[in-house]
Amino acid sequence: MKPLSIVVTLTAVVLVAAMGWLLGPGAAWWLTHVDGVTGLSGEKLAAAVDAVRGRALAVATGLAALAAVYYTARNADTARRTFQLGERGHDTDRYGKAVEQLGSDAAPVRLGGLYALEQLAENNPALRQRIVDVISAYLRMPYTPPRDEGQEGGGQGGPRTVPGGRSIASDAVTGGEPTASGATTGTGPAVTGAGPAVTGAGLTVAGAGEAFAGDVVSAGEAVPGGVMGGGGGRIHGRDPREERQVRLTAQRILTAHLRRPALVERRGWQRLPPPPDAFWPGIRLDLTAAALIGFDFATCRASEALFNEAAFYGTARFDGATFEGSASFGNAIFHDGASFVATGFDGSAWFRGATFRYGAGFGRAVFLNGADFSQVTLHGDAWFGEVVFHNAVSFQGAVLHGEAYFDGAAFNSLAWFGQVSQGRSVHLAGAFVTPQALGVEHQWPPGWLVERDGKGGGVLRQQVSTDTGAEQEAGPDLPA
Repeated sequence: MKPLSIVVTLTAVVLVAAMGWLLGPGAAWWLTHVDGVTGLSGEKLAAAVDAVRGRALAVATGLAALAAVYYTARNADTARRTFQLGERGHDTDRYGKAVEQLGSDAAPVRLGGLYALEQLAENNPALRQRIVDVISAYLRMPYTPPRDEGQEGGGQGGPRTVPGGRSIASDAVTGGEPTASGATTGTGPAVTGAGPAVTGAGLTVAGAGEAFAGDVVSAGEAVPGGVMGGGGGRIHGRDPREERQVRLTAQRILTAHLRRPALVERRGWQRLPPPPDAFWPGIRLDLTAAALIGFDFATCRASEALFNEAAFYGTARFDGATFEGSASFGNAIFHDGASFVATGFDGSAWFRGATFRYGAGFGRAVFLNGADFSQVTLHGDAWFGEVVFHNAVSFQGAVLHGEAYFDGAAFNSLAWFGQVSQGRSVHLAGAFVTPQALGVEHQWPPGWLVERDGKGGGVLRQQVSTDTGAEQEAGPDLPA
């Protein structure tokens, strides 16, 4: 028995004994020695003793009620803890079964596992980060979408045929003027490669540029999550088209709970309550090397996001998203369009080595910390109109095959465009440097300089004649 229980038990015994004594012979003693009443006899003495006993009985009743309340609350707390332990054990069982379902070869079973994890996270906020980690790990498993199936929000340009008669996505890139949404239109030069011949199952593909995993494999060789040499075959019992639907569901579960709904919806004069808030705050997202299809992260919010070496198939949308911490897209490949319009980067933004095979839009994005676009490759046009760089930004060694527009961009700190390879042009007309960044030693593309605007800052102007052959200075690396 615990010491507290012993004390409570002894106290209860003493109180019961005292009450029994007061209700008996102790009443007369209490009347004489405590109340100080003397000289009574007969009926008056009996009435006074009964009054003492009545008071003692009332006190005893109150103490009994307090004891009952205490033990009731204690039993309720014990029952609550027992229930919570049971629920925790039940949640653990559900979690284990749902994770086990994700390993099934049957797509409906995997879908059921995803929905079970989502419901479990909805009911138990403490498990949300762990469940997000599990779903993210599933998306990080090797997978290549079937190339003969239209990608969700796929890229632009017609199909091209390579030796062997197979038609795969075109490498034609877009050019022209940027639109208001940050997308690009028009037709630009084709991007071709001269890769080595790939031989498998009697099929040779030569000079096809970048090869997609799973396009061509040797006879009998399996590509995890991909397709067989004929396209559309099963890998380890999984149909790649069914796996695509499972992955799309996993993506939608993540983005649905990282997207904060509007606070108030108006319909005419009627003011409607906001929809149920399914938002999961404070989530860290790790999709390193994941294969993402038509990834829609628009208006989502994450405390930290890792997309290093991820492959984006179909248009990737991050419009209006907010990254509270660092956002890393190092060496990521955007096979189709990428839109970061009005995206907020509260932490560092890392795009070093990323490849954009089509247009990229960053219009009205805000970079509060360092932004690193070093060694990025942009095959299509890129729009950085009205972007605000509050801290240093680097495009050191970037390869630009299309036009890059910075009209209305604001540079509040170091801007470095050293050793940028320009297939066409970098347009900085309309961009400006704030007063606090005017004294910084920037590195602009050849032919561009800063002129004071009379307001303490400066605007970017293009020189009439430029020496494009001048060697550009190598700039510093930005921290991750």
